[in-house]
Amino acid sequence: MGGGIGLFAWAIVGDSVGWQLSLALVGALGLVSTVFLFLNVPRDEPTHDFQLRLPDLRRILSDRWLLLVGCVLLAFNIGNTLDATFVEVYLHDSLGLSAGLSGGIGSLVIFCGLFTAPLAGHFHNRVVRVKLVLVVSGVAIAVGVALASLATPVAVAASAVTVGLASGVGYTFAFGTAWHSNTQRAERAIALSWVNSIQLLFSFWAPYLFSFVVVGYGYQLAWLTGGLYTVVFIFPIVLSRRRPTQLQAEMP
Repeated sequence: MGGGIGLFAWAIVGDSVGWQLSLALVGALGLVSTVFLFLNVPRDEPTHDFQLRLPDLRRILSDRWLLLVGCVLLAFNIGNTLDATFVEVYLHDSLGLSAGLSGGIGSLVIFCGLFTAPLAGHFHNRVVRVKLVLVVSGVAIAVGVALASLATPVAVAASAVTVGLASGVGYTFAFGTAWHSNTQRAERAIALSWVNSIQLLFSFWAPYLFSFVVVGYGYQLAWLTGGLYTVVFIFPIVLSRRRPTQLQAEMP
């Protein structure tokens, strides 16, 4: 919710005071929010009965299913980053929409995900073909990114909605299957951190490549290539015969 509101406000502030100053303000607000959370969120009591051994950590980091899920999450993150980051500027500077309307359309990426994520969570344990859901979600995100290349406000809005709806489902199923991987319950947080680290660490290049294509060839080709290298990271799980591991009994 905060991300959607922030995207909307950022577009308005950026149009009023300039994008560079708006980015500085966003960074300052992020630091203030971090300090606020640090001071006000209660601390968890340390768990003394859990000891992570090196073989256990190696088993988690080398788990093939977790690596495939991390790769899918990387595709999700690339598509989300491109749409959420560049849609506002694209609508405002290239298509001539107002800052408020541009920010409102851009925030649909976040708000649509908030709508589908709880629904996906409700049905997660009932769905057997988790791999299919991840693949379809990734392809939908890639198609959503490419839709923006049609260069109309309606197409860009459809892009934001498609990416948001698919992301809500995809992220829920991806993190859900990572949590229910073949690890002990006490190690599941590490499995989640691992797949999340893959998507965050290895997606840094996508905005740079997108910007390079925009400067050299224009937004339309940038959106098309963005959809292409989003879907590329879906291929490993499509080609792999690896299936989600069966749920283990909950440890007390």
